[in-house]
Amino acid sequence: EGRQGTLVLCSDNYDAAIYYKFLRYLINELGGLTDAKETVVKLYSLLLAWKDFFTGSNKPLTPEAQIGLMGELVVLQDLVIPAIGAHLALESWHGPVRGLHDFVLPVAHLEVKTTLADLGRKFYISGENQLENIPDKYLYLVNPVFEASENGLILCDYIASVKRTIGNNVSSLRLYENLVGKAGYHAIDEDYYSETGVRVTYLKRNTYLVDENFPRLTPGMCGGSINVSKYSIDAEGCEGSRFEGKIQLGEQK
Repeated sequence: EGRQGTLVLCSDNYDAAIYYKFLRYLINELGGLTDAKETVVKLYSLLLAWKDFFTGSNKPLTPEAQIGLMGELVVLQDLVIPAIGAHLALESWHGPVRGLHDFVLPVAHLEVKTTLADLGRKFYISGENQLENIPDKYLYLVNPVFEASENGLILCDYIASVKRTIGNNVSSLRLYENLVGKAGYHAIDEDYYSETGVRVTYLKRNTYLVDENFPRLTPGMCGGSINVSKYSIDAEGCEGSRFEGKIQLGEQK
């Protein structure tokens, strides 16, 4: 008597199997907590992260989307977090919310284009604005390269690796869970990714400086009557713009 709690119910027309999987996930995540305030904060974070799942298509990511998200996670973990710290890096990650560029930082934007080594490298560009010059900022195209492998890692592995890198900061973990949820990843699909998901080995990261020498389409290049919504660039044509130096992420240009 006098206790308060959160009631999680399944509506009559909802998939009961998904509902019970969700309950098991909550139990696994909350079962080890003993502090009431910490439990409430964690539960709120989990429910917020799952909101997109229950209001969206409820389907696992396609193979292409899995590879794309793995590429962004590699860039987040290996490049952005070491440069500016976990929380600022997560705040700069705009890929999950369908931003024009995947990472928006004080002096540079990063657009991540992930490729598989055995399929040839083409970069698919989302319209004439995506590689347009940004006033007083650098723009880099970052290309993580993976190789399909039966013994490779799945999306869940990359999700977990970044989570370990973030550590125990509650607000950063909450933000991370919300972002990967918006990107379409939900822990309820772990069995699917484990059984049929894409398995890859990370090989390397190529970086290109997008400037006047980079092959691209920008607004007006095709005339005022032509609008290009998507086009591709052969990676071989970008070799002259390969960037080998240290990318500035947190200083003024």
